[in-house]
Amino acid sequence: MSERILTELKQLLESAHMSGLADHHLSRRNLSKFLIKDQYLDIAGLAQFLNFEVTFKPALLESGTLEGHKIEINADELETRQRFSIAHELGHAALGQVSADRKMSRQDYDSADLVNEVRANRFAARLLMLRSLVISNIRAVIDQQGYDAEHLTPTEVNELTWLVAQRMHVSVEALSYRLENLGIFVANGVK
Repeated sequence: MSERILTELKQLLESAHMSGLADHHLSRRNLSKFLIKDQYLDIAGLAQFLNFEVTFKPALLESGTLEGHKIEINADELETRQRFSIAHELGHAALGQVSADRKMSRQDYDSADLVNEVRANRFAARLLMLRSLVISNIRAVIDQQGYDAEHLTPTEVNELTWLVAQRMHVSVEALSYRLENLGIFVANGVK
C-alpha cells in the first residue's frame, strides 16, 4: 500500500508543479522518508524537502503565512491545525503565489483571494489526506477494531473517523470533509 501512497503523493506534487522546488528528484524513494508508519505525512519535513523554511512562532496573528520560501506557523495552535496550515501555505505556493497571509475577516478578501483560499484548502486536504492514505488507515482501523466494513453502524463510522484522524494527525473536522469529498462511506460500507 505504501507504494500506492507514494505514487499518489508524487503525482500530486508533480501536477502542482512543485517538483522543480526540490533539490532532489521526487522519486518514491526520496518521498518515502516523509511517510510515517504508513499512517501520515511528515508535512514539515516535506515542506523543507521542497526548499521551504518552516518556522513556528508564538502569538502569530494568523494560523500561517507564506513569504517566498518561508512559511511561518502559529506555534500556539494545535498540532493538527499547524500541519494543515503548512499544507495550506504549500497550496498557495502551488498556485504560484509568493505571498499569502490570512485576513482578519472574510469580508477583507476580494473574490480572487477567496478562490485562492479555497484552492489552497483543497490542496492541503489532498496533500495531508491522500486518498490512498485515507483508505489504508480506514482498513487498518477496521481490522484493529474488528468492524464489518460492509455493515458499519453510524456509531462505528464516527468512531472510525475519530480513530483515523488520530492516526493521520488531522482534525476530525478536516477528515470528515475529506471523507465526504472522496465519497468514502457509501451505504455504510467502505468504498
